[in-house]
Amino acid sequence: MRVRKYLESQYLIKILEDKKLYFGSIKNYEDSDINEGRVTDSFLKLQGKLFWNDSIKNLFQDLPDSSDFQTVFDDASYNLSQQARADILRTIIARDHSYIQCWTKNLNENELLWNTFGDGGMGASIISTIENLNDILNSYSYLDEEHLPFDGPIFYNRESLLPDDIAFLGSDQYLSPCFSLSGRDDNHFMHENEYRFLLINQTSFHVDWSETYDENDEITGSFIEDIIQRRIIIDHTKDEIFVPFDSFDFVKKVILGEHISKNDRQKITKLCRDLNIIVADKQL
Repeated sequence: MRVRKYLESQYLIKILEDKKLYFGSIKNYEDSDINEGRVTDSFLKLQGKLFWNDSIKNLFQDLPDSSDFQTVFDDASYNLSQQARADILRTIIARDHSYIQCWTKNLNENELLWNTFGDGGMGASIISTIENLNDILNSYSYLDEEHLPFDGPIFYNRESLLPDDIAFLGSDQYLSPCFSLSGRDDNHFMHENEYRFLLINQTSFHVDWSETYDENDEITGSFIEDIIQRRIIIDHTKDEIFVPFDSFDFVKKVILGEHISKNDRQKITKLCRDLNIIVADKQL
């Protein structure tokens, strides 16, 4: 299946020159997009939990620094079951260590996408396929052994999100906040028809599941303390991951924006021709 990515000229040139794909931390988008990386109202419902209070919502809206995280979390979740607390903590860890790259399944020219992501027509766009991009991520994950790849469509109506929608996540449904928008104006983004690729640092939240439950089949306090500590001690300075690739076969076509500068046009055209990549102008 083909997908398309709009981007500024400088980022396309960097991809062509460096042979690397950029994955930004989902935390990088918090200031510009309040809907990113938030836990949806339906998240605990999907986990079979019926209780979801305003304190937990506020916790996810503005996660505190590590220094006071445990106190704030304890205050917000004092009347939740330990299972619910564990689910929330796993989601927080996943959110802290997820890196994303966003594409669209809409292959037609889209002025909103050009304006928002294509630098108002001064940038470019790439046509690729889900299969080719997954090949790159799987190869990277196999060699890296630290990051696990996931991919799937973004869901815009959080209240209609069902378990079958995120079945592609399998047992990793705590990643659902990475594949759904949770703001009050979710539907305003439906024109993006986004398909997302995600890398998550699996070592950052790995725990010994054999010690998760006690003899009464209850989540142990030590498990919760351990996962909180992992969030506190993990280095949060890594804002991006660069994924190398061996071949440009994944690039099916490069489309230049109508307002792209002469210098960028010449540079991108030359790079693409040297790499045997088809270059075309945006259809007006």
